[in-house]
Amino acid sequence: MDRAILKIISENKNYLAINKSSQIHSVKIKNKDELLKASVADLLIERDGDAISYSDKVEDGGLLNRLDYETSGVLIAAKNRKAWLRGREILLSGKIEKSYLALVEGQVKEGCELETFIGTPYRRAKKVKIYKSKPGKDARALEAKSEVNVVSYDKERDVSLVNLKIHVARRHQVRAHMGFLGYPLVGDLLYGSKRKLSDVFKGDLFETQRGFFLHAEGVKFFDDLSGEIFIAQAEIEEAVILEMHSSVSNSKL
Repeated sequence: MDRAILKIISENKNYLAINKSSQIHSVKIKNKDELLKASVADLLIERDGDAISYSDKVEDGGLLNRLDYETSGVLIAAKNRKAWLRGREILLSGKIEKSYLALVEGQVKEGCELETFIGTPYRRAKKVKIYKSKPGKDARALEAKSEVNVVSYDKERDVSLVNLKIHVARRHQVRAHMGFLGYPLVGDLLYGSKRKLSDVFKGDLFETQRGFFLHAEGVKFFDDLSGEIFIAQAEIEEAVILEMHSSVSNSKL
């Protein structure tokens, strides 16, 4: 998605899926600099003025999910209020399949399933904490499960491309879980990375100068309002990552 347009990759009468680029906000951001206020939600509202009333929060513009500023990939937006309410129920119930791609440090030799609790005592905390067992209420932690699969390994750069399957995504879940496993996302200093993405890929610059590579590759759920299965698959923008991603990948939904 260009910063000035919405790249719609899938659509039915209730929902549309957008391929969000890295380094654009999902929801409306208040900032003195008008140029920095641009977000996917702003573009959705420009496309359909009624979108401002589809979600509970005006700043969401009808979005069902959010992605971090650095994260690219699938965002789902409702096309009416009824669809948003039902979509949120589906999202929170875990009846949705999500597939992520992440570039991490080191060689991930085999896949695994990780079940923890993720939370933070402070609502505005920059970093979330992993708990192996359920903590007290003050931790504000929720269950989080990630299925990690290895896509490929680049021996020269000592980085792995991994796929994670998630049903209910928690804030920073992929970043926190991979850091907890000892394989932080390359460039994700907040969760333990010791290397910069630009140093790892010298001479092979990304199209967008993101800090780390995390891509919401696919989403799949049953839209019971239309009786259809809604599927969205977002292409990767960075050629250097595409080279690591095999044509027949276990990361497909």
